[in-house]
Amino acid sequence: MRHYEGMFILHNREITDVTASPEATVRALVEKVGGEVQSARVWANRKLAYTIDGNQMGTYVLVFFTGDIDVVARIQREVKLSDRCLRSQSFLIDGAPSEEQLSELQEAIQRPGRKDLATETRGFDKEIIDYKNVPLLRRVVSSQGKMFSRKRTGASALQQRKLRNAVMRARFISLLPFVAT
Repeated sequence: MRHYEGMFILHNREITDVTASPEATVRALVEKVGGEVQSARVWANRKLAYTIDGNQMGTYVLVFFTGDIDVVARIQREVKLSDRCLRSQSFLIDGAPSEEQLSELQEAIQRPGRKDLATETRGFDKEIIDYKNVPLLRRVVSSQGKMFSRKRTGASALQQRKLRNAVMRARFISLLPFVAT
Protein backbone atom coordinates (compact mmCIF):
# COMPACT_ATOMS: atom_id res chain seq x y z
CA MET A 1 0.00 0.00 0.00
CA ARG A 2 1.25 3.44 -0.95
CA HIS A 3 0.47 6.76 0.71
CA TYR A 4 -1.03 9.56 -1.39
CA GLU A 5 -2.03 13.18 -0.95
CA GLY A 6 -4.97 14.38 -3.00
CA MET A 7 -6.52 17.78 -3.59
CA PHE A 8 -10.06 17.84 -4.97
CA ILE A 9 -12.05 20.85 -6.21
CA LEU A 10 -15.79 20.47 -5.71
CA HIS A 11 -18.61 22.56 -7.17
CA ASN A 12 -19.95 25.10 -4.71
CA ARG A 13 -23.49 24.45 -5.91
CA GLU A 14 -23.06 20.76 -5.09
CA ILE A 15 -21.92 21.61 -1.59
CA THR A 16 -24.99 23.72 -0.87
CA ASP A 17 -27.46 21.31 -2.51
CA VAL A 18 -26.21 18.03 -1.06
CA THR A 19 -26.65 17.35 2.64
CA ALA A 20 -23.36 15.41 2.82
CA SER A 21 -20.25 17.36 3.75
CA PRO A 22 -17.47 17.91 1.18
CA GLU A 23 -15.21 15.58 3.15
CA ALA A 24 -17.81 12.83 3.02
CA THR A 25 -18.24 13.30 -0.73
CA VAL A 26 -14.51 12.93 -1.40
CA ARG A 27 -14.17 10.12 1.14
CA ALA A 28 -16.91 8.17 -0.67
CA LEU A 29 -15.24 8.77 -4.04
CA VAL A 30 -11.85 7.48 -2.81
CA GLU A 31 -13.33 4.48 -1.01
CA LYS A 32 -15.44 3.60 -4.06
CA VAL A 33 -12.29 2.88 -6.08
CA GLY A 34 -10.58 0.92 -3.30
CA GLY A 35 -8.59 3.57 -1.47
CA GLU A 36 -8.46 3.90 2.31
CA VAL A 37 -8.78 7.47 3.65
CA GLN A 38 -6.58 8.50 6.60
CA SER A 39 -7.82 12.09 6.85
CA ALA A 40 -9.95 14.50 4.87
CA ARG A 41 -10.48 18.18 5.51
CA VAL A 42 -11.81 21.23 3.70
CA TRP A 43 -8.74 23.25 2.76
CA ALA A 44 -10.46 26.36 1.41
CA ASN A 45 -13.60 27.71 -0.20
CA ARG A 46 -12.28 30.24 -2.67
CA LYS A 47 -12.38 31.79 -6.08
CA LEU A 48 -10.56 29.75 -8.72
CA ALA A 49 -7.56 31.33 -10.45
CA TYR A 50 -9.23 30.60 -13.80
CA THR A 51 -12.62 29.21 -14.76
CA ILE A 52 -13.05 25.44 -14.88
CA ASP A 53 -16.13 24.26 -16.80
CA GLY A 54 -17.67 27.72 -16.35
CA ASN A 55 -17.20 27.73 -12.56
CA GLN A 56 -15.43 30.57 -10.79
CA MET A 57 -15.75 29.33 -7.19
CA GLY A 58 -14.81 25.99 -5.69
CA THR A 59 -14.31 24.12 -2.46
CA TYR A 60 -10.85 22.57 -2.04
CA VAL A 61 -10.72 19.31 -0.09
CA LEU A 62 -7.36 17.90 1.04
CA VAL A 63 -7.27 14.12 1.47
CA PHE A 64 -4.57 11.71 2.59
CA PHE A 65 -5.21 8.11 1.55
CA THR A 66 -3.54 4.78 0.90
CA GLY A 67 -4.08 2.41 -1.97
CA ASP A 68 -2.59 0.26 -4.67
CA ILE A 69 -0.65 1.58 -7.63
CA ASP A 70 -3.70 1.91 -9.89
CA VAL A 71 -5.97 3.67 -7.35
CA VAL A 72 -4.94 7.14 -8.60
CA ALA A 73 -5.89 6.29 -12.19
CA ARG A 74 -9.27 5.00 -11.01
CA ILE A 75 -9.82 8.18 -8.97
CA GLN A 76 -9.03 10.33 -12.02
CA ARG A 77 -11.54 8.32 -14.05
CA GLU A 78 -14.24 8.78 -11.39
CA VAL A 79 -13.53 12.52 -11.22
CA LYS A 80 -13.98 12.83 -14.98
CA LEU A 81 -17.31 11.01 -14.75
CA SER A 82 -18.47 12.88 -11.65
CA ASP A 83 -20.59 16.02 -11.83
CA ARG A 84 -19.64 17.08 -8.30
CA CYS A 85 -15.87 17.24 -8.71
CA LEU A 86 -14.26 19.81 -11.01
CA ARG A 87 -10.67 18.62 -10.81
CA SER A 88 -8.34 16.53 -8.70
CA GLN A 89 -4.65 16.00 -8.31
CA SER A 90 -2.89 13.21 -6.40
CA PHE A 91 0.74 12.79 -5.34
CA LEU A 92 2.74 9.91 -3.93
CA ILE A 93 4.12 10.85 -0.48
CA ASP A 94 6.37 9.17 2.07
CA GLY A 95 3.72 8.92 4.78
CA ALA A 96 0.54 10.60 5.90
CA PRO A 97 1.26 13.68 8.04
CA SER A 98 -0.22 14.01 11.49
CA GLU A 99 -2.88 16.57 12.34
CA GLU A 100 -0.20 18.58 14.15
CA GLN A 101 1.94 18.80 11.00
CA LEU A 102 -1.09 19.83 8.95
CA SER A 103 -1.96 22.62 11.37
CA GLU A 104 1.69 23.82 11.32
CA LEU A 105 1.57 23.97 7.53
CA GLN A 106 -1.74 25.87 7.63
CA GLU A 107 -0.25 28.39 10.11
CA ALA A 108 2.91 28.82 8.01
CA ILE A 109 0.82 29.56 4.94
CA GLN A 110 -1.32 32.10 6.75
CA ARG A 111 1.52 33.90 8.55
CA PRO A 112 2.35 37.35 7.17
CA GLY A 113 5.10 37.22 4.57
CA ARG A 114 8.50 38.80 4.85
CA LYS A 115 9.77 41.37 2.39
CA ASP A 116 12.97 39.52 1.48
CA LEU A 117 12.23 36.46 -0.62
CA ALA A 118 15.79 35.13 -0.45
CA THR A 119 15.82 34.76 3.33
CA GLU A 120 12.34 33.28 3.31
CA THR A 121 13.10 30.51 0.81
CA ARG A 122 16.37 29.63 2.51
CA GLY A 123 14.53 29.25 5.81
CA PHE A 124 11.92 26.82 4.46
CA ASP A 125 12.17 23.08 4.52
CA LYS A 126 10.50 20.78 1.99
CA GLU A 127 7.13 20.80 3.75
CA ILE A 128 6.72 24.56 3.48
CA ILE A 129 7.66 24.85 -0.21
CA ASP A 130 4.37 23.35 -1.23
CA TYR A 131 1.72 23.93 -3.86
CA LYS A 132 -0.73 24.95 -1.12
CA ASN A 133 1.53 27.84 -0.03
CA VAL A 134 0.11 30.32 -2.53
CA PRO A 135 1.49 33.52 -0.92
CA LEU A 136 5.06 32.22 -1.32
CA LEU A 137 4.44 31.04 -4.87
CA ARG A 138 3.02 34.42 -5.90
CA ARG A 139 6.32 36.03 -4.89
CA VAL A 140 8.40 33.78 -7.17
CA VAL A 141 6.20 34.36 -10.24
CA SER A 142 6.29 37.60 -12.25
CA SER A 143 3.22 39.56 -13.28
CA GLN A 144 3.48 37.87 -16.70
CA GLY A 145 3.35 34.41 -15.16
CA LYS A 146 7.05 33.56 -15.50
CA MET A 147 9.11 32.21 -12.62
CA PHE A 148 11.97 34.32 -11.35
CA SER A 149 15.51 32.95 -11.68
CA ARG A 150 17.56 31.51 -8.85
CA LYS A 151 19.61 34.68 -8.84
CA ARG A 152 16.53 36.76 -8.12
CA THR A 153 14.89 34.40 -5.62
CA GLY A 154 18.11 33.49 -3.82
CA ALA A 155 17.03 29.85 -3.64
CA SER A 156 19.37 26.92 -3.97
CA ALA A 157 19.04 24.61 -6.98
CA LEU A 158 17.07 22.08 -4.94
CA GLN A 159 14.73 24.76 -3.57
CA GLN A 160 14.24 26.23 -7.05
CA ARG A 161 13.20 22.81 -8.40
CA LYS A 162 10.77 22.42 -5.51
CA LEU A 163 9.39 25.90 -6.21
CA ARG A 164 9.00 25.07 -9.91
CA ASN A 165 7.13 21.85 -9.14
CA ALA A 166 4.94 23.62 -6.58
CA VAL A 167 4.06 26.36 -9.09
CA MET A 168 3.15 23.79 -11.75
CA ARG A 169 0.96 21.87 -9.30
CA ALA A 170 -0.72 25.05 -8.04
CA ARG A 171 -1.47 26.13 -11.61
CA PHE A 172 -3.06 22.78 -12.46
CA ILE A 173 -5.30 22.81 -9.40
CA SER A 174 -6.27 26.47 -10.09
CA LEU A 175 -4.59 28.04 -7.08
CA LEU A 176 -2.36 30.16 -9.36
CA PRO A 177 -3.21 31.53 -12.81
CA PHE A 178 -1.13 30.49 -15.80
CA VAL A 179 -0.81 34.13 -16.84
CA ALA A 180 -1.71 37.30 -15.00
CA THR A 181 -4.87 39.08 -16.09
